[in-house]
Order: sequence, then C-alpha cells, then structure tokens
Amino acid sequence: MSYPTSHSRVRGLMLLTVLGAGLSGAGGSLAAEIVLAGKKVAPYPILTATNAAALEKTAAQELAVYLKRMSGADFAVGVVTGTVPERAICVGRLGAELPADLGLDGFVIQTKGHQLHIAGGTQQGTIYAVYAFLEEVLGCRWWTFNEEDVPAMETPAIGELAIVKKPPFSMHDLFNREAQNSTSNFVYKSRCLSSEQFTGGHTLCPMMAEYGKTHPEIYPADKTGQRKPNDLHLCYTATNLSEALAETFEKDIKARNGNVTNFIYFAGMGDWYGGMCECSACTNIYAEETWIDPDGRTNVAYTATLLRMINKTAEILEAKYPGIRVGTFAYMSLEAPPAKTTPRTNVVIWLPHLRHDIVHPVPAVPANRNFRLNLERWAVLAPNNVYIWDYGANFDNFMYPFPCIRSIAENIKYYKSVGVRGIMVQGNYVSTGSDMVALKNYIWRKLLWNPSLDFDALLEEFCRGYYGPAWKAMNRYVRLLEDAVAAQKDVPLNEFAKLSDIKKVYLNEELVRNLRQALNEALQKTKGEDTFYRRVKEAEVGLDVVELWSVGPLEEKDGVLIRKDLGAYTWPRAVDLVKYCRNGSPREWGTGEVYRRGFLTTHGGPLVSMTNGPLVVKVAPVLSGRIRQILYEGQPLLHTGLPSDAGYPQAGGVFETLSPAPFYFTVTNSGPGNRLDMTAELGIGHWNGAVQKAGKSVELGANGAIQIRGMVGTLTGQAQANNVVAGAVYAVGTNLSDFTLEVLVKEGEWQQVPFTVEKPAAELPKTSCIKLSLPAKACVVTDELRPPEAVNGKAVYNITNGTLSVELTISPIAVPAGGEAAYCRRELIVQPLK
Repeated sequence: MSYPTSHSRVRGLMLLTVLGAGLSGAGGSLAAEIVLAGKKVAPYPILTATNAAALEKTAAQELAVYLKRMSGADFAVGVVTGTVPERAICVGRLGAELPADLGLDGFVIQTKGHQLHIAGGTQQGTIYAVYAFLEEVLGCRWWTFNEEDVPAMETPAIGELAIVKKPPFSMHDLFNREAQNSTSNFVYKSRCLSSEQFTGGHTLCPMMAEYGKTHPEIYPADKTGQRKPNDLHLCYTATNLSEALAETFEKDIKARNGNVTNFIYFAGMGDWYGGMCECSACTNIYAEETWIDPDGRTNVAYTATLLRMINKTAEILEAKYPGIRVGTFAYMSLEAPPAKTTPRTNVVIWLPHLRHDIVHPVPAVPANRNFRLNLERWAVLAPNNVYIWDYGANFDNFMYPFPCIRSIAENIKYYKSVGVRGIMVQGNYVSTGSDMVALKNYIWRKLLWNPSLDFDALLEEFCRGYYGPAWKAMNRYVRLLEDAVAAQKDVPLNEFAKLSDIKKVYLNEELVRNLRQALNEALQKTKGEDTFYRRVKEAEVGLDVVELWSVGPLEEKDGVLIRKDLGAYTWPRAVDLVKYCRNGSPREWGTGEVYRRGFLTTHGGPLVSMTNGPLVVKVAPVLSGRIRQILYEGQPLLHTGLPSDAGYPQAGGVFETLSPAPFYFTVTNSGPGNRLDMTAELGIGHWNGAVQKAGKSVELGANGAIQIRGMVGTLTGQAQANNVVAGAVYAVGTNLSDFTLEVLVKEGEWQQVPFTVEKPAAELPKTSCIKLSLPAKACVVTDELRPPEAVNGKAVYNITNGTLSVELTISPIAVPAGGEAAYCRRELIVQPLK
C-alpha cells in the first residue's frame, strides 16, 4: 500500500513570532523580528561553508524546500566565500557559538543580529538542528516517515533565539523500521539514530572463531572437562584470550580509521542462557564473586570471568588507542554484576531489559525488582558507562495491542535518574508497521531528548495532530489499554507474551467492547477525511489481528468460503487488515510479505462456480487457484481438507503445487463460457520479493471435461527451474470396495493399484494418466497430464477420513531468462460409470 509523502494542513496565513518556542535554552528579550521572507522582503539566503560536509549540504537544501512549502518563496542555497552577509541563514559552523560540551548530536539555533545560525557539533547534529528548527520553532510535525504536517505561512518570521540542545543520552535510539527510516530523511527528523554506536551485538564467539581453530583451550569446558564451542560463551580465564581479542579488535579499529569517538568496540556473549565454562579456574571465580542482593537472593557472578577478561583487553587497547571504549553485555545468565570486579573506566556495560516485565515501569512492580537491583548496582560499579537495551513491542506478534507506551516513557525517566548513559528501545526492526508505532515513536523520541516532558501532554499533542477530529476517541482508546494493564501490577508480561496471556491479563471481552466503541466513534468522526480515517484504521489493526490472525475451518456458504469458527465471511476484513497494517510483519523472521499472504489464505475468499449439465466445478483462487470441489449429480467428489491436514487451508481439492509456490491467485477474467483466468506471483520469501509470475486457467467444457492450463515466467531476468506436483484428494468412502484406482502404463493398457488396510500407500508406475472409479457416486474420473509429463507418482488411502490422495510429480520445468514455459496441461473428465 502506498501513502502520501506528506499531509499538509493549512493552518491559515500567519505571522509566526517565536522566542524559543518552548525549547530548552531559549532566552533573552524579544528583539526586532527577523522576517525570513515576505511580500516586501526577499527570502533570506541559506548559506554553508565551502567545505561543508555532505549532511550539512543536505540540511541546507531541506531547509530551503520546507521554507518554500510553507511560504511559497524560493530560498536560494549557496556557499560563503567571504564575509557572511548581514541577512542570512547560516547552516553549519559559520560563526555559530557552540558550547564545548555539545557532544556528537547536540546543536544550537541562535540569532546574531539579523543572522540565523543553525549548527551542530557534528554534521549529523546540524541536520538534526534544521529539522528541530522546522518542527519546534516553525510548527512542522514529523509524524512518520511518510506523513508530516507543514503549516502554511505567508510571512515566516522569528524572534530572538538562543537555543542549545544536547541529548541527555549519548545513545538515544529507537531501533525499528518506522523510526530509523531514510525515506524523507525521517531518521534525522526523529533524531533517534545516534552518532555513537556499538560495533556489534552477539559478536564475541564469532570474533574468536578463527583463533579457536588453533587454540581450543578458549572454549568452555563441561563438567567432564571436555571443551567445545557453544556459540554462547568462552572460557574467559583461558591464557592469552584478552590479547587475542585485542588483536581481533584492532582489525576493526583500523577498518574504521581509528575512530574511537563514534564507536564503542563491542564483544557480546551469545543469545541464550547457560553455556558457562565449568573448568576449575572459572568456577573458583564464580564462587569468589557470588553475592547476596538486598532481597536475600544469591547471585552467582558468572559475569566476573568475562569482565576480568574484557578489562584486560580494554587496558591493552587503551595503551594504543587513547579514548577507546570497549563494551560487553550484562545479559541473560550474566545480567547480575560480580561482587568484587569492577569495569575499567573505558569498559561499557550494555544491559538488556530482556525477559522481564515491559508493560509496567521498572521501578513500579515486583517482577522488575531483580532487574532494577542489578541495574542500580551496575550504575554504581560503572558510572556513566551503563547502556540499556529495552523492548517496546510484542515479539510474538508485533501487531498485537500491547500497552507499553507509558511504561517505556517512565523507564526513560527512571534510567536517566540512575545515571544510564545511553538507551536503545527495540521494536519491529524487520518491517514498517506494528501496534501504534507512530504514537510510540513520537512520545519516546521526544522523551529521549527531554525526559522531563509530561506523558499526558505528549499523548494529547499527538492525538490532536495525528487523528484530527477523532483525537478524543483515540486518546481514550490509548488510555483504555494503558490503564487496563496498569491495574494488573502483580501480573507481568514480557516482550514474548502469548495471546492467551494477553487476554488473561488485560484484553478481556469488556475491554475489547470499550476499545471497539472508541474506534467506531473515531471512524465516524473521520468519515470523509481520508487521511485521518486511514490513521484510525491503522490503529484498528491490532484488535483485528487478535480476532483474525489464526487458522480455522473453512466452509462454503452463499458462494464464498467463510470461517466456520468465526461464523462470518471474514475475507473482506482480512483484506482490510493487510491494507492498513503499514506493510507490517508479525514476526522478526521476515519482512512480512510471506506472513501477510499466508494470513489471507486462512480466510477463504470468493469461490468461482462453473456448471455444465450434471457437473459443477468450484475454484478457490485464494487457495492457490485449486479446484476446491467437483460436484457430479450433486455429490461431492473431492475432499476439501481439514484443519488437521498439513498445510491447511492449502489442502485438498485438485491442485498443482509449484516450487517456488504462490500463496494465492488473483482473478483476471471470470467471464462467460465457463472459463476462469488467474495470475500469481511466485518465490516470495521472508527476505525477498517475487521472482516469477504465473498464469492459470480453468475451463469447464462439454462432455464433463475440465481443462487446466498453467504458464510460468521469470521476473528477475534469470533462468529459473520449477518443480511441479499435480494432485487431487478425492472423497472415496471408508470401504476399500468404494473405489478402484487404475493407472495407464501404456497406450490402451490400464493397471489397477492395489490397496489394503495394512498397506494404504502405493508408489505408482510411471504414468501421466489415472482413472478413478466411484461406484457409489456412479461416475469415473480420468485425470491426464499432457506434456510436460509425470515422472513418478504416489497414492495414499486414508480409511479414517475416506480420502484418496493421488500425486504425480512432473519433470522440472526450465523457464528461460525473460521467457515463460508451460508447467501444466491437464484434463479431468468426469463421466457416468458404465
């Protein structure tokens, strides 16, 4: 789905006079206005230095673009070759007064006489400053990467400005695809990707893998003394491990040109619990450094061996690279600090808030107390060197309604109070979309730059601007969710909470009714206002996912396939969900296209029926274009599948399985003449788009003949190969005497396939034609493949379900680059049994 790149709301023609506009650091008395452009005032030139960095040049160009959108005036962008003019907007270090402690991302917005200076301590700080000026001084609103409000003003003007902005956290990252999105430079507008970054995550074991080939002593020992890699930990007391790690780090340091300002060189443990070394040297240190917290809980100090090793590595590197910082995790089994060993002053501790309660603030509930005690002790042991990795989404399904907006907001304030230096909040990092992501990003990014801001005020500000006439209803929707979980302080939920837990803790029937009421009111308020209406629909996705994102039995009703368990035709709602989910993925294992297409198939969709005499053929385009049912004289010949069948609902009927596979076909023609034409995309993966296209037709002709034709072509410009299986699942009855299966072994010669209760499966001789006789239904079905022909086949009789599954494997189909090939030419004929 595409969205407008911006949503401009005309707020009236105005003269905007600003003194700081609420930004910290604004001060001084109002001097004469600086009119940036007007009917009688030529637009201010926007100037950069001749040696301006790339982002500074971009910042100047962006400022010109937005000022023109506001005023209609053309602002020229140029460079200063001599003295700065008396009237100018200076972007970058052109006479700006920058405090010494501005940091990497800090900036100033200041007036000097009739000049306006917008500059950062770095080029990223400068582009931050430009977007902050547009947002917080001139009134633009950066909602998402593809939606923003730009006010109209005939005469943009400012008063005296003396703004200094320095982020309270040196790392202030929102790690999700919506926030860190380069579209329209939103990553800079949101100011949520820091100039300071760790060089990796779970990197320690991979970093030492090459060294470990000749030094197996670095690997952890089990209780028998055997050593082997486990991708979690090393034997941190191994001789020369610190030196070897320092040498490995040096390669990365040199590759980054010795940059010790923007990077914390990181070696983190693997991603799970346990796996610690059991050798005597390590276990003696564990015992030595074990401690008891204020609650009487014993903390085995597994961290001690790692920290001692990292300390030595950091010491070695500091001698060669003054100012370098080396980081490691306090994570999972290593969350608790040791009793004695303290990090060196150039060692950074990154502490993930993992598998704790994330819907309640850290200091507010008992479930987070252990994490709180560990964090506060680390903050004492490593002052100004503790970083937090928090979680702001439900990783079981990113789209579930998950009320953690207030808890993360409170956590940000708490982390600041205990001396945390940097924060990263991780959300849906594989795709755009996820529950209330625009709101979450807006509030959290504001607080990461100013933790003293009021949560309720930020919530109202967002709802008023983003939802327009529906703001009160949407404010109520958010508060209903947040208040529901806040009332359950004794019931923790972590970032992997299952739907059953969510329903048990807060998402009960009464809350769902109240949430639906708020959403319905919001939708009524926004009728006729497409942008606001769509935004409300995007918020509604969460509740729809709770109700619809599941597999259930399908049944035919009134010419469509409905969900029997839901008692309704839910296909239109499923399509709406996909339309409004902002291209979101439910899980972190793919960008979402596979999940969304698979989800649509679980809701059945339309059936296309064709009739000729006693024969009725029903095709389900959404279910891979399969013939779901054939009726002869009103009797069903096919098994339509059960939820217990593998691959359901892509099960049963008459089908052709392509590899790579389509999820569903789209109808292109369903006109007269009992013919249906469909198209599909193939090869869509968790991390890639379609690689092929396919076309398929089903036609019901005279004399009970059903013609199936399929073509496949490439989309990538490369040759492809497709494996194809043509099959059908017949409803034959629960007695062996209910059917006879024969295969054509050569022209005019049929061979019966034997089945017994003991041997219900059979490998078929090479054939391209089978014949199924059904005495109880007084008909015979012939299924013939024309070239490309089958190379082998199998048949399986299920006496319990009374089904017979027949599959014929077709020779691999070669599809030339830029061309197409037939993958199926198939004819089924249903005739009276003689």
